[in-house]
Amino acid sequence: MTNKHFVLTIDPADAWEKFALRDPLSHEQADFAKLAASEIGNEPGQYLIEIKVQVSVLESVPKQVDPEMESVIAA
Repeated sequence: MTNKHFVLTIDPADAWEKFALRDPLSHEQADFAKLAASEIGNEPGQYLIEIKVQVSVLESVPKQVDPEMESVIAA
């Protein structure tokens, strides 16, 4: 079983990346298909798999909100 940590960034003002899930060291986007394939051993074939996601907040850094952006976020 592989345990990975990711950084979730929530930015309602960013239309393209409202929710970004990235590796904390490389800053690459999370690729659950590659993680699953590495667990299987990259053997060719089709697999019915189960992925369990448990979310635990380890640390939080609130983003400072510009007062002008508050109306955008509220909308």
